[in-house]
Amino acid sequence: MKRIMATTILVLALLVLCLPLSASPWWGGYRIGLDGFDVPSISHDEHWSVSFTAEPIPALLSGPSVQFGLTMPSFPFTDRHTYLSLGVGASLVALQEHPLDRLFRRDSAYTPRVDVLFLFDVQEASFAATSILLQPISFHFGDKQIGILGVHLVKDHQVDTWGWGLRLFEIVHYLW
Repeated sequence: MKRIMATTILVLALLVLCLPLSASPWWGGYRIGLDGFDVPSISHDEHWSVSFTAEPIPALLSGPSVQFGLTMPSFPFTDRHTYLSLGVGASLVALQEHPLDRLFRRDSAYTPRVDVLFLFDVQEASFAATSILLQPISFHFGDKQIGILGVHLVKDHQVDTWGWGLRLFEIVHYLW
């Protein structure tokens, strides 16, 4: 199991660092979010989701993205509830002329997102959960993306049940 996890991390790291297919200046960076879950195997505390993200086809504003990182309790930090997070996602649509466009100082696009995340328990080295994250309120600002009030639909693989979660906010900052 550890060998499969290490191979998966290595492949995703290579994708993040080496896969941009165009000369767009913003194709990768980091993602930070604050989550809460109502799932039996995941603690009910707040969790910080910190991950690296890359868009392999950056010329498309609503193109696919890959991400890998950690989901960990905010306070107190314990490795008992820390998860390795691997995921893929995409924006469903990119609308430049959206109703809130005049409220923002910078040029923006409305980009609702769907992400599929796979959570692996770090301490037990086991596949813990699969989450489908729906973010209907998400805006892209060129070098940043901001989302609020995302909803997780979570399949808990340890006790074979379904649960839910809430992502209060998410900030994606593109560095390269």
